[in-house]
Amino acid sequence: MKGWQKTLWHGAMFCMIGAVLLNGTVTLQPLRLVQRWAEQFPQAAPVYAPAANMNEPAAEEEETIKGRLTLQLEEYSALPRCRVLVNGEEAARFETAAVEIEAPDHALLEIDATYYTFPVIFTVAETSENLTLPRAGRQVHVQQGIALLGEVRLTP
Repeated sequence: MKGWQKTLWHGAMFCMIGAVLLNGTVTLQPLRLVQRWAEQFPQAAPVYAPAANMNEPAAEEEETIKGRLTLQLEEYSALPRCRVLVNGEEAARFETAAVEIEAPDHALLEIDATYYTFPVIFTVAETSENLTLPRAGRQVHVQQGIALLGEVRLTP
């Protein structure tokens, strides 16, 4: 064999041996055996530090101001599989032609119409006085997807 053939042969053998060793370590997982063995021991109960003043009432959560808007379907009386998402979580379904949503400041509003293959038009019919964005009259067209209605902006 010539020099480059010998190097190529050694490199191929090194890769094969490395692949076999890597496969063995992945499938055998000896560390999993140790982990299972350690899980058999009883766990100590967590220790909690007492509050500084037990007589003091807990701090109440601050009430978040929300804006209210009404979304209207333009050409349909209901599309029950069409959802309104506030920060990615379902807030309402269009079981009627109009839905009312409450959302905090800086929340993302989206309309999920992935189930419907035809174009659907939504209009922001009404908004509360403290809601700056999205504006009343804004229309959103969706066809088998999720459309961003906008970020909620409230006036201070």
